[in-house]
Amino acid sequence: MVKDQSRKLVFKHISRYGSVTRSDISRGTGLSHGTVKTLMDEFLKAGLIEEKKDNSPAVGRKPRKVQLRADARRIGVLEIAPDRLIYSDLNLSLEPVSPPLIATRPSGVKYRTWMEGFLARIPVGTLAGIGVVAPGPYRRETDSVISNLIPGLKQIPLEETVRGLHNIPVIIAEDVHLAALAEAGDSEQPLFYLYLSRGIGGAYLSGNKILAGAGGLAGEIGQMIMGDGRRLEESVGWLAAREALGVPGTISDAEAQEMILKSLADGQGAEKTLKVIINRLAKALSHAVCVLNPKTIIIGGAFDFLGSDFSDALETELRSLLIEAHKSDLKVRLSGSGKRGMILGAGMMIIDRWLETDLGLEN
Repeated sequence: MVKDQSRKLVFKHISRYGSVTRSDISRGTGLSHGTVKTLMDEFLKAGLIEEKKDNSPAVGRKPRKVQLRADARRIGVLEIAPDRLIYSDLNLSLEPVSPPLIATRPSGVKYRTWMEGFLARIPVGTLAGIGVVAPGPYRRETDSVISNLIPGLKQIPLEETVRGLHNIPVIIAEDVHLAALAEAGDSEQPLFYLYLSRGIGGAYLSGNKILAGAGGLAGEIGQMIMGDGRRLEESVGWLAAREALGVPGTISDAEAQEMILKSLADGQGAEKTLKVIINRLAKALSHAVCVLNPKTIIIGGAFDFLGSDFSDALETELRSLLIEAHKSDLKVRLSGSGKRGMILGAGMMIIDRWLETDLGLEN
């Protein structure tokens, strides 16, 4: 366990700072020179890093520097959606190494049959593992995902299906949890992540760990019953918001965003509707703040196109519902990862899991 944590510290330090000396790593991680040497030898043997001479013009003996070989392993990320599957191939820097594989589900084909056919197209090679972005809470005991968007997904043993074809590490996590991990990075601060899309998801992190609760549903404020008897996501989710803002159901999301922005600029009534949406979100978030007391609330998803005006208005409304002790240091901001957050979070989890293995040195 201690070695696993040390290995992760060293890997993250090299990933973040690029070309570094062993002394840099020791100072940056707080690990002894002996521990760093042991881990460097291990990384070199596994082909994860390369060591080069320092060619800077500095006088005197110059220590050798190490840097990550990002292409030494691949990280796979599978995104599950109601009508399509998306597979992304990443390197160890979590950058794409090829265009994503995308498949649209044909009518009349069972979901599992379609998924297995898609997974068979994934090249294994140097794949360290596959992270699965699930559209709902994952139940490890039943190996299933609960999703209102894909009811049939609950009947599929997901890890068995993904691992069965390739026999490599598989991690399955809810999309909003993965996005929250990407936003948190290395921060230990309490954070609440709210994802606004067709549904509404929420996740709470503290100490850089997801706190999911007894049933894995902690933070899921989209399921909160509001005063009108509807769930929050039924009244302010993206589809409900589009309808309330008068957006025709036949146009794309991009066209809908343009239409809403134009309505706001022309003063055609969209501002009043958005105020209602913001008020409902603030009421729901006020419960999360009172119970969880996060330092930051991050908003991701479909409303990002409104920019900081949206997050600022939400913060103002939320603060009006809180006592001073809860709102004194609270900040609300938009996601910095955008649509890639879930992919990055899944990639981070696979790298962490892989670093807990023997790195293939026993093979």
